[in-house]
Amino acid sequence: VWLLSRDDEVPAKQFPRRAVIRRDGDADAPLGTAPPELLVESKSLAHNLAATWWKGKFVAFGGEDQNLTAAALRPGAPTSIKSKPWARGVAAFSEDRETFVHRQIPFDAPVVLRGSHAGCREERRSFGGVCEFDGKLSALEFRGRLRLYARANLSARGGGRGVQTTSAPDVSGPWEPFEVVDVLGFDARRRENGAYFAAVNVNPVDDQTVLGIFPVREGPR
Repeated sequence: VWLLSRDDEVPAKQFPRRAVIRRDGDADAPLGTAPPELLVESKSLAHNLAATWWKGKFVAFGGEDQNLTAAALRPGAPTSIKSKPWARGVAAFSEDRETFVHRQIPFDAPVVLRGSHAGCREERRSFGGVCEFDGKLSALEFRGRLRLYARANLSARGGGRGVQTTSAPDVSGPWEPFEVVDVLGFDARRRENGAYFAAVNVNPVDDQTVLGIFPVREGPR
């Protein structure tokens, strides 16, 4: 059993931010009692890190995109938008099952998804149409493809958080355009509503469907 978690030792707005992984090596020991192994030490990568198994390898995805170059911004975006070059987009890391826990994810892991990716929904005016990927990611293997879930910011005035998804035949892509997940009876476009992220995995009783948990807020605070 593996437990992947963020393990901040400094305030959230400062560097570095860490993600650790814990292995339960004793069937009689409670999960998380084994010493943690440092997996990544990066404010951007650790912020939204997700992991899954893919073709016998451990695969992790993480990273925000705030590298807001003029080429990436939506036409008509405010000129006052601040760029953070260290937030390059969603990077990917893969390692053999036997050795991954002993390796840290490198800060310069290759980026496989940028905030300007087709279909990505970022409606907040201060981001110029470039997805920040500011919510937790979720990754899984489903029907022979990698599938990734990310936050979709659907209100120009903030709030209005939803979930969007994309898939690819391999870690490096090509990744399909994002599509917003439609949750029956829940309008994520409303400013007072929010699905903060999705934790998704293959349904254990029907492997042709997925099962997701969505922490949500509906209506005024």
